[in-house]
Amino acid sequence: MRLRHVEVFHAIKRSGSISRAAELLCISQPAVSQALKHAEVQLGFKLFCLERGRLQPTPEAEMLAGAVEKVFQDLDAVQQVAHNLRRGTTGQMRIACLPALGLNLLPLAVASYRKRYPGTTIELGTRHSADLYRGLLMHEFDLGVGFETEDREQAPAGLEAVTLGMCDLVYIERANGLRVSRRPIRLKDIELERFMAVSTEPSSTALAAAFAQQGVLVAPVVQIQTSYVAKALVAVGAGCAIVDEFTARAGGGSDIAIRKLDPAVRLRVNVYRSTFHPTAESVNHFTKQLEAAFRSRLLTPAD
Repeated sequence: MRLRHVEVFHAIKRSGSISRAAELLCISQPAVSQALKHAEVQLGFKLFCLERGRLQPTPEAEMLAGAVEKVFQDLDAVQQVAHNLRRGTTGQMRIACLPALGLNLLPLAVASYRKRYPGTTIELGTRHSADLYRGLLMHEFDLGVGFETEDREQAPAGLEAVTLGMCDLVYIERANGLRVSRRPIRLKDIELERFMAVSTEPSSTALAAAFAQQGVLVAPVVQIQTSYVAKALVAVGAGCAIVDEFTARAGGGSDIAIRKLDPAVRLRVNVYRSTFHPTAESVNHFTKQLEAAFRSRLLTPAD
């Protein structure tokens, strides 16, 4: 089927008649009829039959409908990309980051950037990894900041990554006003009956590998999708958890003890950009502010 045949098929299936399909496509009824007849000749089977004055899809047409619907979803995606490209020329920079990195790294970079370049409007969104990658590929964002496992150096297809540095996963528990050991803790020494797991990639993958390497079987009492929610649960005494150090140290003032892991479990902190779209100079400038913010990110090492 040609694309015009697909358009005619979709319009007739939606409207149920040649006349309404012609209105939807802004063409004449004879043109719709001719395109339908041509499509059926090429396919070798009927697409519609007339029942009670309305064109009804044949069983073959119903089987074809799913693939046709996907074509139109892809066309919608193309239109969205075109729309986003138009928006990208207005001096607006669109940045996506993981929720954990929106707690202190991104605020530091945005504040520094705004002082240097006050004329640029910034749109900042938080996304988990899969949605962050998709948003960059769809040009919903110009730049993304996320985590990746320490051993993975290659960016997802269609993206390029620049590593700002490394981030530790750390163990957190409620201190209850008592002096708690700040020495690194082994995974086998964690109170697993109180352990709450953050199920978000890639930290969950890195941590699962570490548990497996140390022969520790874990069955979390709570599964959480966002690290700062895990921290909030720890703060009220719901259990213990392992989160990234950005989340653990954000805010301050809470009665939470932070301990590094022994051996360390680390993540890359990456800046992502699409290889399919040109990079604006403003994005390059912002990346430099991210690098500076990472170097002075106000995170003091755990004792």
